[in-house]
Amino acid sequence: RMSGPPANRQTNRYRSFVDMKNRLGIDHGYMDVKDIAGYPFIIFPETLEGDITIDVYERTIAETCAKFKEGPVFVLVHPPPYQTTYNSCFQSSQRRRILNRFPRVVSINGHKHASVKNELCIWQGEFTSLNVGCLQTWGGGHVGNNVPRMPNFGVVIAEVYSSRIVFRR
Repeated sequence: RMSGPPANRQTNRYRSFVDMKNRLGIDHGYMDVKDIAGYPFIIFPETLEGDITIDVYERTIAETCAKFKEGPVFVLVHPPPYQTTYNSCFQSSQRRRILNRFPRVVSINGHKHASVKNELCIWQGEFTSLNVGCLQTWGGGHVGNNVPRMPNFGVVIAEVYSSRIVFRR
């Protein structure tokens, strides 16, 4: 569904999300801010396009940090911020520059399929980034690609309580 002009790709991504939302009973939007036990979780799609621009990304993070004056602000997006966790050198440096201004942000990401037992999947600098792994195997099976199918390495489980959040790997 990701081929064709950018406008078609965005429409197809959104349709895919709606299909997944209906099948899985997800209670959040394509982009959303959820309060879970008093902690804000900002959900962004993988790509910022259409109505969801870099300005919307920045404004949503700033407004959420202003609304929730203490504690972490969790930003959930598929790719990790640029040059934070393992192999994140191909991501958006523009998003990284925005996150650098918000030290309370904990960016929770996937995409890299690395082991959550690898300390390189946890980065603490101007903000915190956590690559939580993947349940999907990857590689192999693509025309012209001789990379063997690789296993997943497990994921992070987050237990959210009103007094704390526990990440288990």
